[in-house]
This record gives sequence, structure tokens and C-alpha cells, in this order.
Amino acid sequence: MKFNFMVEKELEDCRWKYMSFDWYKEPKNKNDWLACSECGLTPRIWEFDNGRYANCVCGIDVWNNKHQVKAKSIMYYYRKNGNTIGYDVDELRKNWNNYILKLKSKIKING
Repeated sequence: MKFNFMVEKELEDCRWKYMSFDWYKEPKNKNDWLACSECGLTPRIWEFDNGRYANCVCGIDVWNNKHQVKAKSIMYYYRKNGNTIGYDVDELRKNWNNYILKLKSKIKING
């Protein structure tokens, strides 16, 4: 059982290595994120001053990711509002989960 987990983890790491840039990291609250309905993996995220992105390993390569979701950056919010009061630090996770739910319902309708 432990061996299978180790092999699965190595395969997952390999998929991430070739399908995502290294600056994408696992979210701290990984269990709160829905897994992609196509690849079965929870997304990795990239958060910086001017952007926030989440993506999985679906797609052709690192440049052509099939499922990428974004959220407002803290700098965008600050420039728009003049402060960071009300900034939703959880917006990226919410956007990703909503995207996955819509993707699942679309697959059921077309499936």
C-alpha cells in the first residue's frame, strides 16, 4: 500500500514537472480545492503582486494549459480601491472550484 502511494506521488510529480512552471506551488489548504475532473489533480497556484493563477496538468505543455483560472491581484485591488480592505484572499480558490463545478456539469450534459 505504501509502495503504491510512493509510485503515485512520483508520477504526479513527473506530470507537474513537464506540464507546469516551477513557480506554481501546492496551495496550503489543498483539501479545500476541488480536483480537476479531467486529470484528477488538485491545482497548483502562482500568486504574486500583479496576479494569481491556478492550473492543473491538462493540456499540451507548460505553454498550452487547458484549465487555467485567475483572480484579481492585490495590487489591482489596491489601485482600484485605494486600499486593501475587502480584498478576498480566497478568491482564487473560489474561482477554481466554481470553474470545476461548471466543467463537471458541462461534461454531464455533453457526456
